[in-house]
Amino acid sequence: MNAINETHSPQLRSWVATANRPGTDFPIQNLPHGVFRRRGSAEPFRGGVAIGDMILDLGAAHAAAVFSGEAAPAAAHAPAGTLNAIM
Repeated sequence: MNAINETHSPQLRSWVATANRPGTDFPIQNLPHGVFRRRGSAEPFRGGVAIGDMILDLGAAHAAAVFSGEAAPAAAHAPAGTLNAIM
């Protein structure tokens, strides 16, 4: 069995305040990927990561050049309506 690494530490805290609340579904230790669009909009769905009660827009983060290494070319697919190319 593999040891759990530091990313699972309950001591980790996020810059997103709601991710630090007890009982939240999406703390820093659980960052699910999915597709989203703003409520009530007809804009296309795009890739994001839930954290606390917020969503990190992966396409916008890619456009801002915040990713490096293997994450950068993967994030280029985030504006698509599915995450198939990223996964």
